[in-house]
Amino acid sequence: MLGQPFLPGAAQILLAMLVATAAIFDLRCRRIPNWLVLAGIVVGLGWNAHSSGFSGMGRAATGLGLVFALYLPFYLIRALGAGDVKLLAAIGAITVPAIVSGFCCDRHTRRCNRYPGVGDSRAPA
Repeated sequence: MLGQPFLPGAAQILLAMLVATAAIFDLRCRRIPNWLVLAGIVVGLGWNAHSSGFSGMGRAATGLGLVFALYLPFYLIRALGAGDVKLLAAIGAITVPAIVSGFCCDRHTRRCNRYPGVGDSRAPA
């Protein structure tokens, strides 16, 4: 059964606008402009800083770096273009903090925030 979405509605709309605009540029020009990628990075960092403060901005920067590091080898073997890798890093800045906070477990209650009852010894089987 699917749970609630990770991202709030406004973040989903911003993400959809970023990806749709990048897809249009990619289909028409065969490239993704740097200004669009930079806008996505700024939106990702800003959105997470606004919603979670300084720690949210740190998680967004971590998501940006993590996704960039994961996809950089694909650029090096020429499986992806540089614009694709940068766009995926911008998407990581927007989505990774929500995914991480959705699956992180609360260390005080030993309960998972995403799925209540998981990891809780009192939860029915």
